[in-house]
Amino acid sequence: MKIYVYVDYENMNNAKSFPKIDGKYFFFIGANQTKIPTTLAMASNESNVEFIQVESTGKNALDFYIAYYLAKNDSEKDVVHCIWSKDKGFDPLINFINKTKKSKIAKRIVNINEVQKKTAEVKSNKKQQKTKLNENIQDKTKKTIDKLKTIAASKRPKSEKALKAYIQTFSTKDKWTIVDIDNIMNELHKKGKIKKEKNNKITYSLY
Repeated sequence: MKIYVYVDYENMNNAKSFPKIDGKYFFFIGANQTKIPTTLAMASNESNVEFIQVESTGKNALDFYIAYYLAKNDSEKDVVHCIWSKDKGFDPLINFINKTKKSKIAKRIVNINEVQKKTAEVKSNKKQQKTKLNENIQDKTKKTIDKLKTIAASKRPKSEKALKAYIQTFSTKDKWTIVDIDNIMNELHKKGKIKKEKNNKITYSLY
């Protein structure tokens, strides 16, 4: 999971530093802010950064720019969107997004510590998701091995294609996906439970 931080620099131009993040900063510069401050130039050397110069001086012009980029990036998966601003006018939009998505993918932050905290949360979530996915694959692989053990050696599937078809058949009730089956096949090879021979046949070492 990545973090996209949308910085309302008209509102947060007193920020002195920007932590490196697993994601991207979008700095929205007001129409009257004609020079990029040194702090922003330094940030561009630390993280993936995009500068957006607002061309209009109209009321809330910068806010609409942020809303546009938020919607534009919403199609990307596994992204947490953070609007860095003191402007509470963003809150109804954020609440609507989270209600529609049924998950907290957007929030408003007002200081550097919240960015760092959110970065730590994202890294922790990625680690937990990876661990959970691995445990899920291992569990499915064990079930497959146990199922194959109930079949006489001479009657087990003779090729990878046949084995995949067999796994798909007995796992229909549990709704295992094609990706699940591919992962199981990889695990069976890694564990040495199956071995592909030169004639495209497979041999088993289940015990």
